Amino acid sequence: MYPTRSWPFAKTECAIKLNNTSCQWRIDTDPPYRLSPAKFLFVLVSYNTFGEISQRFFVDHYEVVIPSPPQEFSLSGVTSTTISVKWEPPEYAEHDDNVRQHLKYQLQYRPIFDHDYLLSSHLRSNRFIVLNVGNVLESTLTGLFSNVNYMILIRCRVANGTAEEKWSKFAASKLTTRTQED
Repeated sequence: MYPTRSWPFAKTECAIKLNNTSCQWRIDTDPPYRLSPAKFLFVLVSYNTFGEISQRFFVDHYEVVIPSPPQEFSLSGVTSTTISVKWEPPEYAEHDDNVRQHLKYQLQYRPIFDHDYLLSSHLRSNRFIVLNVGNVLESTLTGLFSNVNYMILIRCRVANGTAEEKWSKFAASKLTTRTQED
């Protein structure tokens, strides 16, 4: 058994068509690289003395990809009980609307109290609060304690991915900020 044919399920556009069989992407084209289609079709054909059999496989490669982390993670506003953050999609998604549409983001945050050992156990937890925010590039954390430091992390994965190990690494910059006093 060996794959005899594979092709993208959707037609890929050429940035610059060189001839009937060749395309070119360059730094000055938009986009500067070939965009990947979401699905591929593989046809596997097997031959033996009894004959031939073929089987088709549709693969949604976005489902199994681990994306790069979001970039430019920053604060956009702080009050006594809220923190607003914003970010940009992973670097390779800048020119690929299809990839950007298939990403979802997850914020994780937790309070960092100055004197953890003095607090009751329910406030002392080192567990992060997980907030799945979907396909947006900004979010506001609400219901926070006033005048408390918070650590905030962000990561992303492909929207139709379900496996926990398919999340990206956390963005290189983690945010630590203090909510305002009441």
